[in-house]
Amino acid sequence: MNYRKLGVTLRNARVAAHLSQAQVSEYINKTSQNISSWELGKSKIDIDSFEKLCRLYNIPFAETLRDISDDSDEEYGLMSDDDVIQLYKKLDAPSKSLIKHTIHALYRKSPAASGDR
Repeated sequence: MNYRKLGVTLRNARVAAHLSQAQVSEYINKTSQNISSWELGKSKIDIDSFEKLCRLYNIPFAETLRDISDDSDEEYGLMSDDDVIQLYKKLDAPSKSLIKHTIHALYRKSPAASGDR
């Protein structure tokens, strides 16, 4: 399942329904952070919440699943998790350090603060 594509679909449906993330979170009994995370494709959505959102947004459940269940990793040229891990293991120490610092910067997390150097 392509969670980025799902996120775009959910966000567009919410905006078209003229609803805020807070309103949606109240309706499905989840936090606004859950809604945001799903819309950004950062976390997986449980099937019950997905079904509730489909009903709320009046979007077809099965058709929406089909639309986001394609082989989109190939479409975006994404590597599998296993491929990324294997590639990372082959890197030298300075390259690994650069990647760690980049990830921490993206998430605004200090490597020193997290104890991960």
